Amino acid sequence: MARRNLQQHTPRPPSAELDHRVDRVISLVREDLDKGRGNRAVQHFIEGYAYDLFPQGPQLATALPRLLGKRDAARLVTAFARFPCFYCTKGVEPCNHCNGAGELREHAVCARCCGFGNARCTLCDGSGWVAIGFVPPGLRLLVLQSRVEEVRKRLAALAAKPVPNLSARAPGRSHKACLREVNLVNRYLGILENTIAACARLRASSPKWRGRLSKLSTTCARQGVKAANRLRAALEPLAACSAHCADDGRLADADRCRHDRLADFYARLAECDTWDDTCLARPVLDAAMAPYAPRAKSVPSPSRKRIRALLPRRKRARRASHSDS
Repeated sequence: MARRNLQQHTPRPPSAELDHRVDRVISLVREDLDKGRGNRAVQHFIEGYAYDLFPQGPQLATALPRLLGKRDAARLVTAFARFPCFYCTKGVEPCNHCNGAGELREHAVCARCCGFGNARCTLCDGSGWVAIGFVPPGLRLLVLQSRVEEVRKRLAALAAKPVPNLSARAPGRSHKACLREVNLVNRYLGILENTIAACARLRASSPKWRGRLSKLSTTCARQGVKAANRLRAALEPLAACSAHCADDGRLADADRCRHDRLADFYARLAECDTWDDTCLARPVLDAAMAPYAPRAKSVPSPSRKRIRALLPRRKRARRASHSDS
């Protein structure tokens, strides 16, 4: 107890020494930002913040432009927003339910990872970015706003591109493109869900931010509707790619059966309103999205017939004859 009291009453360094240390940290942060080392700039700033070199609490948001300048302050906030999760790579890690195989016994599809072999990180919820608790409290609202704005821009850019479709000449490449888009959009959904959860916590601790936090949560819900619709749209060609592989006579029977199960599984996922017990489940975001845009009004429910319609004509006829027999 005596040691704690001694630490609590330790006098701060003289003003001249404190100013020198602040200037030193700021120069390091600026140098890192100029050289594109955003993560390192964040680490230098966090070290200075831990030593009380910068204002604590909400005052930090207003003091940061004065210390760094508006341009560097905005770049530092962006670096905080993009700081990667310490425990995963871009929001995914090997599925511990199927050991990364994507299937369980008797070739059953692993619902936990949707047959991908990779499940979303349990610590960052698949966002790939560090938890908001890592960010100094005074910058958390700015960081959350930066993240949502980045997701909005990325979804807009994604919407301008067509959904990956099945190519009969390169089905493997089409399958990878569909998987890449599903995982990418699922990551955006994770960022939006994390932001809604963080806004709910910040409303209690920062009453003066309630209006801005409510507006941010609404933006997350509206962007979540767009992302969820895009994800469902990508699941249809993913099912078609699996169905195409199931018809490939060059594959072994076991592989063809596995692809057939995957085709049915992805077709059902595209039909579901929620993806409970899978790596696509977003209960917090689903609850926030519900009042804004029911899925039935924006995306027609796909059927097995529609999935088969995506197949090339020759493969589609062969699949029909196979089902009749």
